[in-house]
Amino acid sequence: MTLGEYKHPPKPDVRVGIGLLIIGVVMAGWGFWQMAEFMQANGASAPFRGRVVLHAMFAVLGVVSFLRGVRTLLSRR
Repeated sequence: MTLGEYKHPPKPDVRVGIGLLIIGVVMAGWGFWQMAEFMQANGASAPFRGRVVLHAMFAVLGVVSFLRGVRTLLSRR
């Protein structure tokens, strides 16, 4: 860390935005991957339908987190 970075650290909005982007990509990627894997292996049969819905919800939360991160970074002043 240089002296300039110490005197003027990045704004918290930038850190929050980047964190939301990373969390969103990981959550959405994992959720969609698991959902596709279960659908391919089991054809969304009745015992596994709840698990597919769970992974779909996880993927949607990841997308929402990613979009909030983008909004946070774009609305920075």
